[in-house]
Amino acid sequence: MLGNFITGKTSLFVVIGLLLSGAHYYSYQQGWSKGYREGVSQQNREYDKRLADCQEQQKKVFEQEKLVLTEKLADYQQKIQTAHKMEMHYLQQLKTLESHQQQLKRQLHDVTSQFIDEMGQWHALPSHFTNGFVQQVNAAFGVSTDSDTDTPSAQSTSRTVSTVKTRLRL
Repeated sequence: MLGNFITGKTSLFVVIGLLLSGAHYYSYQQGWSKGYREGVSQQNREYDKRLADCQEQQKKVFEQEKLVLTEKLADYQQKIQTAHKMEMHYLQQLKTLESHQQQLKRQLHDVTSQFIDEMGQWHALPSHFTNGFVQQVNAAFGVSTDSDTDTPSAQSTSRTVSTVKTRLRL
């Protein structure tokens, strides 16, 4: 009986040990599963939170970049408008200068370096006089020519020279 008793006690200890080991394993598995699930859900919450923060920061950065680009675009548009205004001013000045150049070219044809005296002889002048000056001198001396109101043209050099010579009677 003693053999049965030891075997019965040992079996009882083995069964209790197995039950305790099984209970321990079951509680370990339950704890591990619960911990794993909670860890995953906490990790997902942290991930979602960080993702939302990151997206919010990206949105702020995009808004700032958008403002900077909008300011640069406005500055660029203003520079373009200024450039167009300056170009128009330049073209207007160019037209003015071209018309002034044409007037000077017309006046250049009226410059003379000789005059005819009362005897009808040609004399060289020490400096060049313009048509307007000669007309004023002629008017001061009371000499009137038919071509005072004519404007010289660049059609022919001989006509210009001859009309200038006829207007320069002192």
